[in-house]
Amino acid sequence: MRKEIQQDLSDPRVDIKSIYELLARIRMGPDEIRSLITSGPVHTDNLPIIAYRAPMDLYLDTRESNMQFLALHARGIGHYLTDVSNFVDKKQDFFKNLATAYRTFLPKGNESVVSEQLGSK
Repeated sequence: MRKEIQQDLSDPRVDIKSIYELLARIRMGPDEIRSLITSGPVHTDNLPIIAYRAPMDLYLDTRESNMQFLALHARGIGHYLTDVSNFVDKKQDFFKNLATAYRTFLPKGNESVVSEQLGSK
């Protein structure tokens, strides 16, 4: 990783010290995002749903329910990583470290289980 990027990521406000900690912040890839998309109203210039809905929900504490909803669909990004040879000698070590980072950052998520399964293949 470039030194400038590493310095920015290690800033206490971000606190990312390794490639594994960076990857653990990514909960979903394109397939999981598609699974979240369902039919419903679309925000457009002619129908600005968010502009009218946001003030009603502005002070609601939805963090926990949002995180639970995301956890239902999240698998991490391990299955999108096809070549990890640039990071470590052994694929198993890479996914073990990724699983550890997921458990640290997202202790209730399923991402660590998926990563461990990928390392055992």
